[in-house]
Amino acid sequence: MSDLIDTRNISCDIVKRHGLDIEFSRCVYAHHRNASCRRCEQTCPVGAVTVAQSVRVDFDKCTGCGLCATQCPTGALEANSPTLAELCALTEERAHRAGAVTFRCSRYAKKGRHQDVIEVPCVGRVDEAVLLSAAAAGAETICLQDGGCEQCVQSAGRELAAGAAVDVTLLLDGLGSQRRLRVLRDSSPEAGSRDAAPTDSGMLSRRAFFTMLKNSGQKNESNRSPDADVAADAEQWLSDISSSIDNKKTYIPRRNEIIIDAIYRIVDNEQSINCSIDMLCDVSVDKYCNCCGICAASCPTGALVRVEQDGDVGLAFAFARCTGCGLCLDICGWNSLILSHGVRLSRTTGGSPKVIMRHHRENVAFLDAPMEDKLRKLLGTNLIS
Repeated sequence: MSDLIDTRNISCDIVKRHGLDIEFSRCVYAHHRNASCRRCEQTCPVGAVTVAQSVRVDFDKCTGCGLCATQCPTGALEANSPTLAELCALTEERAHRAGAVTFRCSRYAKKGRHQDVIEVPCVGRVDEAVLLSAAAAGAETICLQDGGCEQCVQSAGRELAAGAAVDVTLLLDGLGSQRRLRVLRDSSPEAGSRDAAPTDSGMLSRRAFFTMLKNSGQKNESNRSPDADVAADAEQWLSDISSSIDNKKTYIPRRNEIIIDAIYRIVDNEQSINCSIDMLCDVSVDKYCNCCGICAASCPTGALVRVEQDGDVGLAFAFARCTGCGLCLDICGWNSLILSHGVRLSRTTGGSPKVIMRHHRENVAFLDAPMEDKLRKLLGTNLIS
């Protein structure tokens, strides 16, 4: 019998199989059938994952590489051998101790083992979160040992790791950090075990980082624009009604949490606060948004929240929770949402939602849109043509 999981038929909270944890409640398809996300399907090197209004995983084909988990935006698919948190913890421990970290794919590991090497199912598991954890812990060199990706069905893993290395390098440059990571491939087993004392990080503590932001804000207080005053008023309004926001379904994806925490530890100069972090996403709306809240109701992580109080309705957005899955764009009946990559570091601090639209209730008009489009967006069905 074929070992196949269809997320539509999952009755338990989490399915654990073949190195994967599947939590369908976090998948965009559990929130809306019109989701366009296909990252797991597009990443799987053996065609074990297919998406058609649900996610199907054929474990007879699955190699357990975990590449689908590195690309899943909401954490619905998570690798568990090791988990991302465990992998980052191992990485930091090795970086603190030796100043270098070596990752070896399981295929390469068959040729010989070394106690200081971290074994992964595929080098593609070494993503931005892992590399930033290494940088935050003082690593200077990352070694990736594979078993010859050219002949491996998981050859895409090498490209994913290389792309993550480029992204982290650009981020470190933008942060103005003195930290640099050299990412080497196919190095000798001894490369990651050399004795290399970690250099003094010179990094700010989280408390010092927030103090720096506060002082920077005070210096710019005299240059506040009218728009800044409006934003401050909106933030106060959101603060006043924060207790009415339902946080039961909200969560910060583990990958986002690790990335943000690592960045806080890497920051070491005041210019960093204006650095744009492309690994995080920003959401804004145009003038046609009427705060209907469809996007907020379907958001898998609760990054978008609809609030209503004292005759006003609004839409709030939390950077730390956004994974860039794009579901809000897929279902907005008025096409008024704008999703962009890159958030200024200064805007991510605190993790609280930011007001991106606010209306007086009596001024919210039902904006015209084709009825067929509205029904398709609202019902999440393609039956209407």
